[in-house]
Amino acid sequence: MTGRDLVIYILENHLEDKPVISETGELIGFLTITQAAKELNVGTESIKTLFLLGGLEGIKIGDTILLYPKSVYDRKEFNNAKRNELFGC
Repeated sequence: MTGRDLVIYILENHLEDKPVISETGELIGFLTITQAAKELNVGTESIKTLFLLGGLEGIKIGDTILLYPKSVYDRKEFNNAKRNELFGC
């Protein structure tokens, strides 16, 4: 992610007057690999692979991957719908 990308993200999401870093030093509005893995009930390596293949949207800062929550929750809904279709549950 470039500085320009970050500025655009802030403007598009109307975060100009909102805190973007939590008290623990995390960027607000993103999910970590661990949080996304818990949401999707998969391992962290699966999340990394989905991100690298374009199945999840987010940003990479250095070695850290941060995911857009909408991307993760959309995938969760897709996974649940597919599971229901395949197994009728």
